[in-house]
Amino acid sequence: MSAKVDRPRKRKKVLVTGLFEPAALHVIRRFGQMGYEVHVAEGHLLAYAGFSKYVKRRIRLPNMRYFPERYAEGLLDILERGDYDYYFPSYEEIILMSHYRDRVLAATKSIVPETDTMMRLHDKVRLAELAREVGIDTPETITPSSSEEAREVMAKIELPVVIKMRKASAATGFR
Repeated sequence: MSAKVDRPRKRKKVLVTGLFEPAALHVIRRFGQMGYEVHVAEGHLLAYAGFSKYVKRRIRLPNMRYFPERYAEGLLDILERGDYDYYFPSYEEIILMSHYRDRVLAATKSIVPETDTMMRLHDKVRLAELAREVGIDTPETITPSSSEEAREVMAKIELPVVIKMRKASAATGFR
């Protein structure tokens, strides 16, 4: 009669990016609490989520803002060679990586959507249209095509209003 030999289970490994986002820190903590080996990759040394106690490895990438193609190629190289079970982008790098979705999904599991889907969700006008299509009320959206038209609209509408750039997030474009 032979004794059953328990083989050690391989610990699952996840790569998280977008480390300046509170969402990244939450994801890192949650994966760590669930027993995953957590690796992070970022183009900035001081990205705070990368300093979580759950991070086993920090990987430096080129800065996505200044070198998007180098960032994408570096990240793809890490995913293709890193034997990751999952890749979790937590910020706008998901837009860039949607252009490389086929390569990302060939390397690992991820939430990266198709580029068209990503751009539809990132464009505030297109997102409002989608919301209305599925029955969600949205505030009136006005998209002036010039500074002159914007001044005309501002002279006619009742304040207060929220003004946002059509394709930006966080504080992009604000002073």
